[in-house]
Amino acid sequence: MKVGRVTLLKARETWQPQQWSGQGLEALDLGKDFRVLGPLEVEGTVQRVEEGYRFQGQLKALIQAACHRCLQKVDLPLEVPLDGIFSSQLLEQRNMEDDVEDESEIPTYLVNSEGELDLHDLVADALLLALPMKVLCQEDCQGLCPLCGSYQNEQSCACQVEQGDPRLAPLLALLKQKEPS
Repeated sequence: MKVGRVTLLKARETWQPQQWSGQGLEALDLGKDFRVLGPLEVEGTVQRVEEGYRFQGQLKALIQAACHRCLQKVDLPLEVPLDGIFSSQLLEQRNMEDDVEDESEIPTYLVNSEGELDLHDLVADALLLALPMKVLCQEDCQGLCPLCGSYQNEQSCACQVEQGDPRLAPLLALLKQKEPS
């Protein structure tokens, strides 16, 4: 997804935010646990700022992942805020030249060689940060039986699962030795 030169020229001439929307199926690497379903939808504004251009908007995506307890596929609709500054030179290079530290927490990206804003890196960074650490199909998911592998949300099995941490087994053995017979 790229913001074209026409939109950038309008933002430069009027110094007013320019509306932009785009849709595309980006080849994003979200790791082995997540997959993008369908196109990514981005809406936002482009505004001329001192450093170059600032893009602020919203990303809508449908992501598929496996539940961490039962491995069922889960569709996750995500709405992620986007905010980035696009400059013809990196902010770090300017800071090193000017000996000024950057106080801004807004990520900076380069304007591409055609003079367009390529939103791929901004979208990828924002989407990776918005992915959940643990995916559950439902809040009270029972998961799979560790012995027989049955799906515990639909049926319970007769397996007897020992409760307790196996790393503490030597301490449990010591306690049993000390008990009077």
